[in-house]
Amino acid sequence: QYSCVSWNFKASGGIGNWTSDGCNTDHTNGSMNTTIHIICRCFHLTNFAVLVDISQRLDRNSTSNPLPPEIDIISKVGIALSLFGLVITVITLLLIKKIRQKDISKYHIQLCCALIGMLLVFVVGIDRTENFGGCVTVSVLIHYFTLAAVMWMGA
Repeated sequence: QYSCVSWNFKASGGIGNWTSDGCNTDHTNGSMNTTIHIICRCFHLTNFAVLVDISQRLDRNSTSNPLPPEIDIISKVGIALSLFGLVITVITLLLIKKIRQKDISKYHIQLCCALIGMLLVFVVGIDRTENFGGCVTVSVLIHYFTLAAVMWMGA
């Protein structure tokens, strides 16, 4: 289901929220798996969007992954190869004295460690969403390691 909405800055106690007031969804064609065209007619000026309700496509009570199992396998193999390459890179940079003495290799080691941390937190925590605190911790750590990696790339 599609709905044309606008952002109401005063809704939810001043925090803001999407509202369909003043907007009509005039025309949609196609289905969820085909190209569609949506015409929104709104009678005021603000920020607009088309929101898609995917709750009908997902069974919230199901614990199964909605993605095909091949995607999961490809992701895990890719992460394993990336971790292997990063560990080999860190070991190489630490063992070879001529390379280790350069400042740039210190940046590369930090970059590799940030990427290793991000991938390890992702692998260990991505499926552990039952506990709210654990979910927040995993997301904060992934964001931290990603930002650290971006910062070391710029060093």
